Amino acid sequence: KGIRFHGGNRHTDTEGCILIAKHRVTKEIIQGSLEKELSLKIAEAENQGKKIALEIING
Repeated sequence: KGIRFHGGNRHTDTEGCILIAKHRVTKEIIQGSLEKELSLKIAEAENQGKKIALEIING
């Protein structure tokens, strides 16, 4: 249930999940995962009863 976030380099690395990373090296390769940091921040916000918003920027 919900949206999943995980690392990956290409659209073939996901079935609709949001792929996350620190930098884009080339058009196809991304580098450095933020999965753990993002998960901790989301869990902390949920535990405090805060709303969580996601802004997707293509670029």
